[in-house]
Amino acid sequence: MYITKSLCYADIEKTGCTFVRMILKNVLLENPSYTLKHRKGPFKKQKLLVSVRNPLSQYVSLWAFGCEKHGRFWKEFPYKDMYSDFFVWIDYVLMYYPQLMTNRIKKQVPSWGRIDIVIHQENLVEDLTTALRGFPVYDGYEEFIRIAAEKPHNPSTHKDWSEYYDKGTEERVRRSEKKIFETFY
Repeated sequence: MYITKSLCYADIEKTGCTFVRMILKNVLLENPSYTLKHRKGPFKKQKLLVSVRNPLSQYVSLWAFGCEKHGRFWKEFPYKDMYSDFFVWIDYVLMYYPQLMTNRIKKQVPSWGRIDIVIHQENLVEDLTTALRGFPVYDGYEEFIRIAAEKPHNPSTHKDWSEYYDKGTEERVRRSEKKIFETFY
């Protein structure tokens, strides 16, 4: 989480959070009081911002990041050879880590009704620019965000998510992450 006097940002993994945290650090006029990455923090009455991503895309990104031997999930994953085949990997993940993406949000934000602002990874620059309008920021922050977005931040290399799924596997992800699809998409 990234917490200041007026906002709390829940930085959910593989949702553009590295970019969002960098933007917050550079454009907010308030200094953070808490900055522990991907962990629940001591927030109270601040506006709560959460970044989300279509779970179908998020799983592909998590897998691709692991194929490059990056990330906490890859480090803790017991069968690294499964990364050689997306279908084998996703079958295992859906079976042994049910609702992985939903649980990542729940870990930081137990009450989803408390979320004030949602930043969609698929519309990251526009959502973040709009979200920050109500906070103390430096003049010209919109231009800073636009320019910063031209450089990749913590990327993994992969094709569009739709090229990785067959109909059955896509449906399994949609069922597993039903709460995210119903709440944010």
